Amino acid sequence: MTILRTKEMKEALSRLIEEIWVKRVNSSLNGGKKYLNVS
Repeated sequence: MTILRTKEMKEALSRLIEEIWVKRVNSSLNGGKKYLNVS
């Protein structure tokens, strides 16, 4: 098994979270406005 460095894991995790977040917003633009207003 390959053990990833902490930095690499953080980058991969950030990328994954960003992809999921973008997909959620794109799949529900109307509902996504709520999230945009919060942030």
